[in-house]
Amino acid sequence: MWLEIEVGCHRTGISASKCVDLATAAVESGLDVTGIFGYPGQGYEPGRAQTTSQEERRALGVAAERLKEAGVHVDHISAGSSPTVIFAEPGLVTEYRPGTYVFGDRQQVGLGAIGAERVALTVTSTVIARSNDRIVLDVGGKGLGRDLLPWLTGHGSVLAPDGVSISRLYDHHAIIESWDGTNLQPGERLAV
Repeated sequence: MWLEIEVGCHRTGISASKCVDLATAAVESGLDVTGIFGYPGQGYEPGRAQTTSQEERRALGVAAERLKEAGVHVDHISAGSSPTVIFAEPGLVTEYRPGTYVFGDRQQVGLGAIGAERVALTVTSTVIARSNDRIVLDVGGKGLGRDLLPWLTGHGSVLAPDGVSISRLYDHHAIIESWDGTNLQPGERLAV
């Protein structure tokens, strides 16, 4: 089994100071503790990725050292999140988990982890209605997801022609309001 170490996100995981007790209990129960990992979700706040990456390595290092001192040797130390993977360093960590980084998304663009030209996964949507500067697409929260970060505008972005944001999101429909200067008509397709 692997232990999740709390590395500053305060989502799940056990503190480095308490991981020995958990590992010892696991070993006494007949489990083989072979690794530790962390989730540095606090790196999703703009400007925090590099510091978060350092915090994660520091916490994982403390946990690995304490486990070693207690006689529990871990072969695997796993770290990373999409915004922090660009600050990966060799040494302590045996693997980095890049998350959505491999696909790219508007959150990663907004964090500066990738440029818009590197977005590798989009949802193709069709314009199903238009009324003046209001456009309705046939994609919604079921296809785009419902995560709404306070530092990102809207519920998604159209890649072209100008990165306009989705104003409202329903299960199966997206609404773009106030999109001036476009002549999109029903049936046309957009990458979101």
